[in-house]
Amino acid sequence: YFREYKFEPSDRPVVLSEFGGYSLKFPGHTYSLKRNYGYGNTSSCDELSDKIIALYEREIVPAIKKGLCASIYTQITDVEEETNGLYTYDRKVCKVNITKFKELSKKLRL
Repeated sequence: YFREYKFEPSDRPVVLSEFGGYSLKFPGHTYSLKRNYGYGNTSSCDELSDKIIALYEREIVPAIKKGLCASIYTQITDVEEETNGLYTYDRKVCKVNITKFKELSKKLRL
């Protein structure tokens, strides 16, 4: 999830099928505030956004030039005790800064 991928020469496409997973509990929109799971905790939407973007800029953007064809961030929504989604468990709150993510998306285009 947070380890640099070591690319080897290949004629096959490389897909990072699961990575990321920073956690942000969002009171009032969380299955359980007592239990929490993620690969790194954050305390605000801004911190969550910044950490995800930094991960993309550090690991994903440079990997595109090395042959990375696709990547899948874990995960889109929170589920039960896993609070590492971009949206809350009830899908009512987006936990990341959309404007910052639009800027990031420009760096992912070829």
